[in-house]
Amino acid sequence: MLRKSFKRVISFLMMVILSACASTVFDLNQNAVKAVGNDNFYGMHVGTDTSVPKAVPVLNDLGVKWTRVWVNVDWSKRSKPKSFQMAKDLKAAGFKVIMVFNQSRVPSYKAVKEYFDWVQTVPGMKEAVDVWEVLNELNLPKYWSGTPDEYVNQVLKPAWDSLHPQGEQILGGSFTAWQNRRWGTSITKKYVNAGYLNYVDYAGSHPYTKTVAEMKTHINAVKKLYGSKPIMLTEWNFKQKPSNKTWAEMLNQVRSYMDDRVVTACYYRLIGFESEGGWPGIVSSTRKGYVPVEPFYSMYKKWPK
Repeated sequence: MLRKSFKRVISFLMMVILSACASTVFDLNQNAVKAVGNDNFYGMHVGTDTSVPKAVPVLNDLGVKWTRVWVNVDWSKRSKPKSFQMAKDLKAAGFKVIMVFNQSRVPSYKAVKEYFDWVQTVPGMKEAVDVWEVLNELNLPKYWSGTPDEYVNQVLKPAWDSLHPQGEQILGGSFTAWQNRRWGTSITKKYVNAGYLNYVDYAGSHPYTKTVAEMKTHINAVKKLYGSKPIMLTEWNFKQKPSNKTWAEMLNQVRSYMDDRVVTACYYRLIGFESEGGWPGIVSSTRKGYVPVEPFYSMYKKWPK
């Protein structure tokens, strides 16, 4: 009798120990998942100045999942720019592709609808492009000269009417954080009121700010404005800083915060760019190939994936 009771006690204790171990493993796994984060967060703006064969090893080394390529479009023409082939090559290399179509002039509904109907017939394009980004920064006249209503009804809606029935994903044009001479969302609100969210799978933002606090405040305001619509940042960085070390520290501070609030953030940009105040890039282009720009290259590579 004592022997049976002893066995029962031992059996019970073993179950308790195994249960505790299972809980510990579960907790450890949860922590590991949290430490790894969202791989889809990691994107990169790949300009037309990029050589895709040279870029692929760099992008793989950094753990990039999404790439963004640029097209200057004329809605009335049926040309096939270099970016079309770049999109195909990046997709073939295993990256997801966002393609932004940029044109500042106001078109007709018909012109935009017919253009996107056509571009889907270009061999390989539907397979290459994962997300179609319709215009760039809507609050800046050099990228869009029209009104919110004109954008929604004569650009975004025809793009949606062409692409969405075919199962394609649409990202609306983005807005920078500096609007009407202050940090805010006053212009973004006008587009939302005009029906922006009715014709997008993803809503766009380019939250360039001067400080970490400004970026956090702005993305919270944008998220509140967009509601349940997932957000993509096809350009993500701070305004130029006097010290690259400080610049990288700020990006490190805000990365995990953004990770929890947006689907994807395309770092701006792969190759350094001198205009618009200067962007250091992740790499510089030299005769010997693409050379890491520090501390930005190491910073990006160390981010948890």
